[in-house]
Amino acid sequence: KEKELRQQQLDAEQQARLERQKIISIAVGAGLILALALAFVLLKRNEEKRRSNRLLEQQNREILNQKEEIEAQHEITTRQRDKIAGQQKVITDSIRYAGRIQTVMLPDRQALSRVFADNFILYKPKAFVSGDFYWISEQEDYSLFSAADCTGHGVPGAFMSLLGISSLNELVARNQLTDPAAILNLMRDTIVETLHQTGSAHDPLDGIDMALCAYHRKSRMLSFSGAYNSILIARRADSPKPFENANLITEHDGVKLWELKGQKMPIGFHPLMERPFVTHTTLVLPDDKIYLMSDGFGDQTGGAKGNKLLQQNLKKYIAEIQQFPLSIQNERLEKLLHTWMGHNKQVDDILVMGIVLP
Repeated sequence: KEKELRQQQLDAEQQARLERQKIISIAVGAGLILALALAFVLLKRNEEKRRSNRLLEQQNREILNQKEEIEAQHEITTRQRDKIAGQQKVITDSIRYAGRIQTVMLPDRQALSRVFADNFILYKPKAFVSGDFYWISEQEDYSLFSAADCTGHGVPGAFMSLLGISSLNELVARNQLTDPAAILNLMRDTIVETLHQTGSAHDPLDGIDMALCAYHRKSRMLSFSGAYNSILIARRADSPKPFENANLITEHDGVKLWELKGQKMPIGFHPLMERPFVTHTTLVLPDDKIYLMSDGFGDQTGGAKGNKLLQQNLKKYIAEIQQFPLSIQNERLEKLLHTWMGHNKQVDDILVMGIVLP
């Protein structure tokens, strides 16, 4: 029995050893599998990391290249911008200087005071130079004056205005003319010849709209002829209308505002240019106020909806401020323009002349 018990004990111990070895083998095998799996994962992650690093390095190189390209492009752009700014300054300075030359060619305050008993000139170029101009001249007993609007504005308009001023000065001085229609007829011929206008499709369509007046100081007779542009006369409501063909614009506070329109053809080539301009004459009364203007004020956009002010509204406003002297009228018109424009840009050259004749 002792031997059997002993053998059973040995068998049990042997079985236990085998079980422990089996467990150890399984544990070692599992550990190896886990170690291999972990090593595979680490290797995979390491490979991905190296691949990411290579991609990142490539992206960094591309970014660096792009940065260098951007910096080079920025340098080129900066040089071009500085060059353009320099060219723009030269152009702007030239236009400013041209504006000073144009201003010198316009009548000064002394000349205006010598010709008119009272006056205001609301003159606002859209740029530094203007396609609008005003002009005065004295010939013996006559005072001639004009307000004109040339095709375009800025530099092209300024060239046309200089051509118009020089043509007026030369024609009037050389021919001693005092008839507005005769002056406009000759001036039209001069402009057509100077610009080589023949009526072909390739000809420049440049021209001048103008209101031209001649005032005989002794008789107080005023002659007018217009190329598109009109003359306005404000006079007492109980006085006769100034011209036979004048139209009543409005009546306000005992004053009527009359308009005599210019003929519908410019100083320049026109299909109707064979028709001569016509002179209209009227007697100037002591309280008369005369207005000549371009279309720039009426064409100015503004208000709540950005619409044009319109010439008709401007004329009605002029009638409403007749109780004021011309200097105050000028201020009121300036204020109207400023209020109407608001934040809108000026769209055209602006010229309004208010005149009281001696």
